[in-house]
Amino acid sequence: MYDLHRSIGAAFGQDYDASLPAASVLGWSVLHSMLMTGLVVAVASFVAAQVKRPGLRLLLLLACSLSLIGGSWGSPADLAQRFATQFIVLGVLALGVRYIVGFNILGCFLVVAGTSLLGGASELLSQPDSFYRANGYAVLVALVLLLAWPLIAWRMRGSASTVQALN
Repeated sequence: MYDLHRSIGAAFGQDYDASLPAASVLGWSVLHSMLMTGLVVAVASFVAAQVKRPGLRLLLLLACSLSLIGGSWGSPADLAQRFATQFIVLGVLALGVRYIVGFNILGCFLVVAGTSLLGGASELLSQPDSFYRANGYAVLVALVLLLAWPLIAWRMRGSASTVQALN
């Protein structure tokens, strides 16, 4: 007899065993965001400097999409679906780096960190225990502060140049 509930593995969040889950989510998000930002910038810089022709860039995108599929596909239709998914994800990432982020490292870091913190906050906020929900709210506060930091620095720099112009 085959029981479906026995074949599905249990999955628990990675931050529930920490004394302060919000600090764990924040630390992991910052570390992960720095790593991913560095990786995106390194790959984008390499492609921009070494691969000049658009046809080669498209071939590289296709090859990277195919390499990210792995060997766990079951049928040709599954392979095509996974390839299309990876191609879309990498294409959106490439277009985002090209037209939105450019080589703005802080912008790239904020996007990756914001996504990571939002995922950690939603995981903590979905828990019934008030301790974990409070840590989820703390992660949301950290996210708001992280996103407000460049805006506040920009506004402070603008007001400082206005004061210097008046004197």
